[in-house]
Amino acid sequence: MSDWIAELKEGFEGDVLNDSDTIEKYSQDASIFKVMPKLVVFPKNYKDVQHLVNFVKKRKGISLTARAAGTDMTGGPLTESIVVSFTKYLNHIKKVDKKNAVVEPGVYYRDLEKKMDKIGVMYPSYPASKSLCAMGGIIANNSGGEKSLVYGQTVNHVNRLKVVLADGNIYELKKLNKEELKLKMQQKDFEGKIYREVYELCEKNYDLIKSAEPKVSKNSSGYLLWKVWDRKTFDLSKLFVGSQGTLGLWLDADIDLVKKNKHSRLVVVSLGNLNQIGELIKTVKSYNPESLECFDKYTLRLGLEFLPEIAKKVHKGLLPMLWDFRREAEEALFHGIPIFIVLVELTGDREEEIQKRADKLGKELSDKKIHNLVMQSEEEGSKFWIMRRESFNLLRQKVKDKMATPFVDDFSVKPEYLS
Repeated sequence: MSDWIAELKEGFEGDVLNDSDTIEKYSQDASIFKVMPKLVVFPKNYKDVQHLVNFVKKRKGISLTARAAGTDMTGGPLTESIVVSFTKYLNHIKKVDKKNAVVEPGVYYRDLEKKMDKIGVMYPSYPASKSLCAMGGIIANNSGGEKSLVYGQTVNHVNRLKVVLADGNIYELKKLNKEELKLKMQQKDFEGKIYREVYELCEKNYDLIKSAEPKVSKNSSGYLLWKVWDRKTFDLSKLFVGSQGTLGLWLDADIDLVKKNKHSRLVVVSLGNLNQIGELIKTVKSYNPESLECFDKYTLRLGLEFLPEIAKKVHKGLLPMLWDFRREAEEALFHGIPIFIVLVELTGDREEEIQKRADKLGKELSDKKIHNLVMQSEEEGSKFWIMRRESFNLLRQKVKDKMATPFVDDFSVKPEYLS
């Protein structure tokens, strides 16, 4: 093995490591799995990524697996071969304005969010692990989270991808009209071959592919062929998003940003049983919430157990934080600990109007015997978002003697069938 590692290092400007500490660190993500790689490499520039692809394509038994922040819960960035880690060097935010951003795969979402907050915009398809994850995984996994109902998933917000494909060359994937597609397919090279073959696949099976699209608001299965060709435009970036690094390695992405509403109010719904969930969703949807998120009683208990850490996250002392939970404690005293908590966020540019809408929703739910608390300020609701988003991090940091249950993952059900 040392022979080919020495050969790989020739002309490679980044870091190449196979010491025991590095191998151990990169043998795990946030899943239950542990897979020991042979090597971990940290490309410093785009030429390094090309170098890696050109190196492995000549050798059998060696492969590349991309890794960003390593928060995947399915083992996506794990391999027995070479891990390509992007967060050390390829982590530049090239552009942020009110309409779009250009980012590299190693950019942590939290760093992008700081820049977006300054100009009042957001990238809406972030997952619950937004304080930990990076853009590489967000695009590779077609992430979606609490705002998916309104804004859809990552595939809806990627305009262009710069990628290294299997031949070791850099290409741009973006929306093409019919004439541009025709010119691509006429090329007598690797790129032309890809466009011809994918077009033929999509056109020959057009009706079958379109009818196979799951009719749900969130779908993370990848290979979204039904989004590539609509007989007007052709966009290979839609196929690349969600492919978990199996089609190539992306280098930078042009992504859509949306205006951030100035004000929000949270209605916190406490369910004692799941029989009410159908009525709850029916009622809540009519208010067009921007965010709809939930967690169960175990997450609630975890949050309460580690309340001092949550207090730090919202920059409060423990006693003020406990005081903030007084209404919730009273609700639990009279109605018991809920088995499910649903967070309904209403947003807008006028605070008074948003508060009225939230109060109206709270009353309508109460009239239907669905227990809820309407937050009276954004700050009051922040503790629930911190609890939901940080539960993932708290589990990783604090719970050392247990592992996640294997193969329990997200699934989608249309709201009208949920009950």
